[in-house]
Amino acid sequence: MKNVKVFNVEKMVEEIPEHNLTAYAHDKRLAILQGSKGVLVVTEEGVHYKYDSMEEAYRVDCCPNDGKMYMFPNCSFDAPIQDFIEHAEATEAPLGSFVRTFGQRLEENYRMLLKSIEEIGLDPEDYPRKAENSVN
Repeated sequence: MKNVKVFNVEKMVEEIPEHNLTAYAHDKRLAILQGSKGVLVVTEEGVHYKYDSMEEAYRVDCCPNDGKMYMFPNCSFDAPIQDFIEHAEATEAPLGSFVRTFGQRLEENYRMLLKSIEEIGLDPEDYPRKAENSVN
C-alpha cells in the first residue's frame, strides 16, 4: 500500500493576505497523484479530475471566511496543480483512508478513481480501500 500526499488547501487559501476567504467544503483537502501518463486531483469524496501535467490549473471553490456556513461557493480561482505542492501544507495518508466512506455513491467514486489511477500509469492495487485507518 502506498501513501498519497494530502494538501491542506483550506489553510493555503486562508493565508492569502488580500482576501478573507476559505476553501469551500469539497476543496478543503486534496490528494494529488502523479503517474507517467497524467495527474489526478482527488477530493475527500473520491471525486477526481484528470490532467496531463502539473502546470494545468485546478479550480478551487471558495466562500467568505466569516464563520457562516454557505450552501454554495460564491467565488473561485484557478491555480496550477504545482502551486499546491509548492505552497500548501501536506501530510501523507493511504488513499483508501483519505477518501471518506459513507454509502454506495462514495464507493462508486472510489471504484472509478481506481480506473483513473490505472489510466495515469499507476497500479490500482497500490491503493486498496481501507476505511479502518480513516484520517477524517
